[in-house]
Amino acid sequence: MVMPGYIIMQNILDSLSVGVLVIQPGGKIAGTNPAVEEVLGLDEEDIMGKSWAELFIENNDNPELADIIVEAVQLEAVGLRRTVPYTNPAGQNMHLSVTTSYLKEDDAIIGVVLLIADDTERHEFLARDNRHLREIRRLQDERLSGLNKLAMGVAHQIRNPLMTIGGFGNLLLRELKDDERYANHLTTIIEEAKKLEAIVQAVRDYTSLRPAQRSRVASCVLLAELEEHAVKRAREEGREVEWITACPEVDFIIDHEMFVRAMLILIDNSFDFTEGPVVRIKVTVDTNEHDCTIFLRDRGMGISEENIPHLFDPFYTTKPHAVGMGLPTAQRILAEHGGTLELNRRDVGTEAIITLTEVSLGHTGGHELMPPAIPSAE
Repeated sequence: MVMPGYIIMQNILDSLSVGVLVIQPGGKIAGTNPAVEEVLGLDEEDIMGKSWAELFIENNDNPELADIIVEAVQLEAVGLRRTVPYTNPAGQNMHLSVTTSYLKEDDAIIGVVLLIADDTERHEFLARDNRHLREIRRLQDERLSGLNKLAMGVAHQIRNPLMTIGGFGNLLLRELKDDERYANHLTTIIEEAKKLEAIVQAVRDYTSLRPAQRSRVASCVLLAELEEHAVKRAREEGREVEWITACPEVDFIIDHEMFVRAMLILIDNSFDFTEGPVVRIKVTVDTNEHDCTIFLRDRGMGISEENIPHLFDPFYTTKPHAVGMGLPTAQRILAEHGGTLELNRRDVGTEAIITLTEVSLGHTGGHELMPPAIPSAE
């Protein structure tokens, strides 16, 4: 015995764990299953043959669900996937996952299909998780604020005695410059005081970083500023810079001043760790719908294995006259933008990877790559 087609289809619908609602082009509900009746809190007789507007618009209890159905039925929006709040007839607040599709016959739409599932448990879990993360972030912010205040206070207290030591040291050096025994000692005292002053200033700069104040900055403007800095430094050092860029035409949503400051720290590192007359730097940008990744590559000496765990440790440096606050400062600035900074070893040189997420960029037009200024250094 061959079962009629509609019986087979109804058996399939009845066996599904996800709710199914079929709406005819005229707006009448033509198909349902037990799962959707349970999720919506309605009986079959409350649904079948009724207009979707009668069920979901007239009482105005669930406008978000009604909006999805309007898009699916009237605007023919296929493939919608939304999570919406829903209040069932018993007054229980829920969250539903809704996906839209179509039934077609000879390329003509004969029905709109809504797949509806109870997403309340997952939504509540995510809400709890988000509350937990917000609380952790609040505690971290309070801790960071406290540490910043402590560091700023200590730096201020150290700075005044240092200035006194340095000032009197210079005064004594001028008076005793003819006495070689004291002059050498005083010179050492003054030089060490200057090193301490540099550390104090670095701490003050780090702890006084302000929250990011974002604005829209075109990628071409940002890259031009970075290139200008690289060219200027190369000229001052009697070297050349090979500057290569490949970037879509996008607008970065960033704090212009702070973001440039972070990028210049990375560029200066490329100069500091490149020997020879030519500094090769390549900046590329990769974007998608959700985030943006900036790659800054050089062909310098690279990172030694023993230094990798300490790259972002404050005051850790392999430069003879540096303080070691550059990379921690760049990392913190990028964190203010919701981004991350990673440094990788390469066969030749170093690669800095900056990832910006959420609202870190906005497209201005096409995705044409800006041509490299010179042949690739890769």
